[in-house]
Amino acid sequence: MIRWLEGIAPNVRAIKSMGSAVADIASLGDGVIDAYLHSGVKPWDVAASSLLVENAGGKITTQEGGDWNIFESEIIASNGILHDEMLKMLRK
Repeated sequence: MIRWLEGIAPNVRAIKSMGSAVADIASLGDGVIDAYLHSGVKPWDVAASSLLVENAGGKITTQEGGDWNIFESEIIASNGILHDEMLKMLRK
């Protein structure tokens, strides 16, 4: 997470950690936040809320930009518009 934050922090207005993967990803699906990334999530943390993001037009991938599924321990999710730019920042 620290390596990811080093790539993203200089390019964003705020970074928040609200403590609940389910609530955070649901907030992304609702448009309250623009992106979400986390390492070490479990399927029960992301299964339902990831559907909200995808149904709202958001995008979820692995750090490399590959296909994501609920059994991946890392999640990179966004509103869809910012996704490619976010992946570039994570690769730095």
